[in-house]
Amino acid sequence: MRAFHLGAAIALIAAVSSAVPANARPPQAEPGIPFSVQDLVRLARLSEPAVSPDGKHIAYTLRATDMDANRGRTAIWTVDARKHNASPARITDLEANSSSPEWSGDGRFLYYLSNRGGSMQVWRTAPGAEPHQVTALPLDVGSYHVSPRGDRVFVTVEVFADCATLACTKERLDAAAHRREHGVVYDRIFVRHWDTWSDGRRSQLYSIPLDASGAADGAPVNLTAGIDGDVPSKPFGDSADYAISADGQLVAFSVRAVPVGEPWSTNFDIYVVPAGGGTPRNLTADNPAWDGQPAFSPDGSTLAYAAMERPGYESDRFHLVLLDLHSGVKRPLTQSWDRSIGSFAWSHDGKTLIATTNLTDPDITGSSIEYTDAGGIKLGRRTLAEVIGVRARSRLFEMCRVVWTRGVEDYRVKRSR
Repeated sequence: MRAFHLGAAIALIAAVSSAVPANARPPQAEPGIPFSVQDLVRLARLSEPAVSPDGKHIAYTLRATDMDANRGRTAIWTVDARKHNASPARITDLEANSSSPEWSGDGRFLYYLSNRGGSMQVWRTAPGAEPHQVTALPLDVGSYHVSPRGDRVFVTVEVFADCATLACTKERLDAAAHRREHGVVYDRIFVRHWDTWSDGRRSQLYSIPLDASGAADGAPVNLTAGIDGDVPSKPFGDSADYAISADGQLVAFSVRAVPVGEPWSTNFDIYVVPAGGGTPRNLTADNPAWDGQPAFSPDGSTLAYAAMERPGYESDRFHLVLLDLHSGVKRPLTQSWDRSIGSFAWSHDGKTLIATTNLTDPDITGSSIEYTDAGGIKLGRRTLAEVIGVRARSRLFEMCRVVWTRGVEDYRVKRSR
């Protein structure tokens, strides 16, 4: 479900022609020498674009391969989106791996994940300032979001469900690492996702208050406690599986909470819970199929999400649904479309939704972007080779750079009246 989102993210960076610094580019092949496996491995890989709230800067993750050390290195870079051929600037140390940039709501700080302190934690930086460690948890942070108000950080961590604290999970993992016997008994499936074996932990979503200096202050509160499922979902879930309202008061997350028969179920539900903790409330219990990618409208009155209709069929078509959080009324927007929603986001003013879709025209390769207002009126479509992924609060909706099938063109998104 995330493959297209990744392609869209890469396209955003590709649209900024100077986003790959010269020292991260592979050497030019000599005339007559074919493109080799080594050349492929050396290619810089760009992902995870994050646009500043004012639309002036783009932060992104760049992965380069250190052939001598036989390892990949990821770092955070930024580029000025207002300038053609602007020179990108690296903002994190190459000695550590850093990824997942995210701007603060006011644009003053840039947050990211880094293992520079020995484990993967949330860090933040600002122009001219030294990096500041936000979290110092005993376990690695898998993903995160910062509240738009800047008063909380939400992190996902893999824990044992019967452990009351993160330290308990850490102690159990350390004890297992020093145990002589390594046999494992599985009494439920999944036992493995691709190349990763299950060790019995669940990925859970935690809320942590931030103090005046921006550091995590207080015990993490498990927002998904008691739900037998992973947030984000495994193996392809990411931070798009949960969202925070603009006022920072509510958190919505998607989870498949099926204790028996998980491999055969696509029944993901969307829950909402107070940001400081409480009992999660299921908003989509009426749909036995997939509900995911929750996104609050800028004014917090509406929750948009992608939904399927056929239970147990993971290749079903995703369509957009609007949920009025006050009345509870749900309104499907794209039931008449002949294509599935890939990813979507709100415009800055909350009047428009922009959604990426897969093409159905066999004569055109790539993807499409669809425009629809909050009433479900289809405003138009553009055929693209790839389309950018953007944040709901970003002004980049007003001027987007798109990679077309036959070149690059700028266009303005018209808002509905």
